[in-house]
Amino acid sequence: MFGKNSSAGVIQIVTRKPQLGVSSLDLDLSYGERKDQLERATANVPLGSNVALRVTAFHNAQQGAIPNVVNGTHVGDRDNYGIRGKLLWEPTDKLSLLVTGEYQTGFARDGQLIESLGVNPLYNMLFNRFAVKPGHDVYIAYNDGDWTANTRLWGSSLQADYRLGDFTLTSITAYRSLKTTQLTDIDGSPADIFNHSDGGIDSNQFTQELRLTSPSGKRLEYTLGLYYYHTTNGGWTAQYGDFNFGPLFPGYGVPVVLGGGIRNNVNYVRSLAAYGQGTYRIVDGVKLIGGLRYTNDRNHGELVVDKLPFPAIVSGQLPNYSGTVRADNVSGKVGLQVEPTRNVMVYATWSTGYKGPAIDGTTGTIHEVRPETVKSYEIGLKSQLFNGMLTFNTSLYWSDFTNFQAQTFDTSVTPPAFYLSNAGGMRARGVEVETSLRVSPRLRLSANGAYSDATYRQYLSTCYPGQPVSAVVGVGCYVDPTTKANVANYAGYRLPNAPEWSYNLRADFNQPLANELTLDANANWAWRDKTQAVLGDPKSTITAYGLLNGTIGIGASDGAWHVGIYARNLLNKHFYAAYAAPAAINPGGYSKIVSPDAFRTIGGTVSFRF
Repeated sequence: MFGKNSSAGVIQIVTRKPQLGVSSLDLDLSYGERKDQLERATANVPLGSNVALRVTAFHNAQQGAIPNVVNGTHVGDRDNYGIRGKLLWEPTDKLSLLVTGEYQTGFARDGQLIESLGVNPLYNMLFNRFAVKPGHDVYIAYNDGDWTANTRLWGSSLQADYRLGDFTLTSITAYRSLKTTQLTDIDGSPADIFNHSDGGIDSNQFTQELRLTSPSGKRLEYTLGLYYYHTTNGGWTAQYGDFNFGPLFPGYGVPVVLGGGIRNNVNYVRSLAAYGQGTYRIVDGVKLIGGLRYTNDRNHGELVVDKLPFPAIVSGQLPNYSGTVRADNVSGKVGLQVEPTRNVMVYATWSTGYKGPAIDGTTGTIHEVRPETVKSYEIGLKSQLFNGMLTFNTSLYWSDFTNFQAQTFDTSVTPPAFYLSNAGGMRARGVEVETSLRVSPRLRLSANGAYSDATYRQYLSTCYPGQPVSAVVGVGCYVDPTTKANVANYAGYRLPNAPEWSYNLRADFNQPLANELTLDANANWAWRDKTQAVLGDPKSTITAYGLLNGTIGIGASDGAWHVGIYARNLLNKHFYAAYAAPAAINPGGYSKIVSPDAFRTIGGTVSFRF
């Protein structure tokens, strides 16, 4: 991969197309602990000899594992619905039309739990009435307000493929719309201190792509294309609370609002690109790879602050802003691919990647984020040995980033916030290995692992809470001689949430039984090394952990039906990310964000194929 937004690789998910002349219906149902449920139905319906429709509808939900002892909800609640339809029409042997439409809604109840109480006695007193106080191994929520996200997404696309002789001309026109509303009680307490850090997003995106693909099997194979992208992202944020620490300390009588009121922002992004990539077969088994892409980006952002529709005390009035950033980029890829046999391929590539410029106003002060670029080197091997019984793939990579776009956790603002900035230089290098062994026709074992060294080479940012101040300028957290502000030099630090080591082990087994039945089972163990949620802060360490998942079931040998049992996180391994709590509310304390995957779920499944 090379070009825009591919600096760290690209994941592409392709859903199945309708099948002409095929009638089918698939039903999948599951139910497990904490009302974990999935209902999914997929139908493929022929509407003539050259038209077919495929429709999938789903619902999945689960009650959160973390109880809220104040408002009766559960952190980790999920409830999602969706439907996707694809209509395929092939009016001639040269033309294919694929129309796709989808609609999804999602509900999530998350939130930060209190990892530790700090030095504010007023805040700490709020928890005296609870038998179990907040702490390290406590998975209980105490917030009286809610912490939810409601999301609605819909989109449609038209893909037309037309054969021009041996060439294929493709046009893809797509539109997507996303609306999200979030309610956030960031004080985490049973009092209305800062119950509202609320916001919403209204985003829409239009894309148009044209590409020409050459015939396959020729000495020279290539793809040429043009790409247009436009998105509008509107949003609002309102952060306020009564700062009420209980009956003895009733707050101000009217809410205190940060930033002056409701912060309304809008962002317009337009991107144009032209690209081409091809392979040239020098001799049998040796191919030269080459690609080039030109990208032109324009990003415009605006912020307007409106008053709240009720009386409030203003804290930190933010100025309105308006600004535009522009950039263009030429990126490319060259490589060599050698196949000494039909089952072994080795390759070496050099490629460049690019992320466009941005405007960030998270903290209320507009600043430009410069484009990120990367130069990446990779060598690798892909192979199937012993008549396909063993698959062995490996790759070694080295990537040097310039103006790496990083999320900075700024503790100098209230509440602390993540915002986008440029880290300067970053280096990512490592090795990945993937293996699979078919031990017998009934048993397959697979394993993959990675070593990753992702380290900042240049990065000045805010000091983490409690970081000792160094007397030496440029070392650790120090006082900048020009601005007199505390800054930290993070050169040599690993990226947050980037484990140095990780691996995955899996076993798949199936055994035919009498009466045309088949028993199947699989087990999967995924492990990752310790990381840090906040750069440099040792109190934000996410310890190393492994998760064990598995299934076992029985069904008809022809797949007509199947019943089984599943387990996610069978060993009930808890893990979480820790962050410094807002200094104005719980100074010296920490909060934690716990994933729903950090709790065991066991349940049953049933499926039918017609």
